[in-house]
Order: sequence, then structure tokens, then C-alpha cells
Amino acid sequence: MPNILVPVLVGCFILATTQAQPKPNSVNSGDSAANPEMQTLARAFAGKWKTHESFAKNEYYPNGAERTGTAEIALATGGTSLVENVLSEGSAGKLEFMVVIWWDGAENVYKLFTCGNSGL
Repeated sequence: MPNILVPVLVGCFILATTQAQPKPNSVNSGDSAANPEMQTLARAFAGKWKTHESFAKNEYYPNGAERTGTAEIALATGGTSLVENVLSEGSAGKLEFMVVIWWDGAENVYKLFTCGNSGL
């Protein structure tokens, strides 16, 4: 099961940031972005979000499953990274994880790492 952990967490980040509805009073970090690439991400994703995940029937969820929760996304470390903290619960289990994204100017690419439970 460890080989499914990273795709599941990255998928949850994508789901949370593309399908979630922001709370009316979403907040931005007090940090300023250190570069234009991080500013672009912060403008798009910084704030408090409500999340909802639905899983079709599969080997991990024979009856399908779902969970709801929150994601808080903010600039950190002087605007050099964007940090997402997620907490959600439901029939799919409790999910807690963190994602850190930063811009690698030397390679001209965003990089990230995640850590958390498997949510299963």
C-alpha cells in the first residue's frame, strides 16, 4: 500500500484545490511571495477551503466512500513556499496531511513534498 500513498495525497491536493469551495472569508498569508511563480500560486490557492471527496467503488472502498473537511493554504518561510494543511473525515477514514510546494529557479519547475496518514 505505500506505493499508492503519494498519488493519493497529491490527488487529494489537486482535488482540494480545484473542486473545493472557498469559505466566504478566505484569508491570505501575511507573507509576500519571494518570486512571481510563488505569487501566482498564492493568488490562486491561499485561503481556507472546504473540501469534499467522493470515491467510486474500488478495491479499497468496496461500497464507495466519501469524506469532508478543510484545507488551509498559505505562503510560508518568507514567501518561498506554499503550505497546505488538510484535515477531513468520513466513511473513507480520517485524512490528515501537509503539502509544501516551492519554486526551483535553477530547474525552472515547482517541487513538492507531502506527509500524512494514508487516509484509509
